[in-house]
Amino acid sequence: MNEKKLLNQLIQFHGHLGPYLVLGYRMGAIGLRETNAKKYFGVNIAVHCPNKPPVRCLIDGLQFATGATYGKANICITKFTDTVKVVIKNTTTKKTVTISFNPKWYQLFKQNLTPDEEEMNVLSYTILRAPEQELFRIKYKR
Repeated sequence: MNEKKLLNQLIQFHGHLGPYLVLGYRMGAIGLRETNAKKYFGVNIAVHCPNKPPVRCLIDGLQFATGATYGKANICITKFTDTVKVVIKNTTTKKTVTISFNPKWYQLFKQNLTPDEEEMNVLSYTILRAPEQELFRIKYKR
């Protein structure tokens, strides 16, 4: 899927584009891939994050990428923390991956948050295109 189409679908799902939405999408896509979990029912997600927008917007990105929802009870916020960590588990194999932000990039996000929609769109595209090894720290539990 091309970038523009993906971002338009994310906007339709969430209501607007933002960097945390895209970060959540990327985290969810990585989690599915790395655990080999099936979208919708084959995944369980535990989110540790601050209890406020815009950071919580990453949850919508996670839901979009993985198909996990609050209604199915396969995604939940397990702890409100100052940092962000997402634990994604394949419900069949129990293979688990923990994904957190690279502290350098997390500081960049926090410093560059602005109400300017155009700047947020640029940051969102930057996040979508950035190499995942630069954005995230990934730990595996088999």
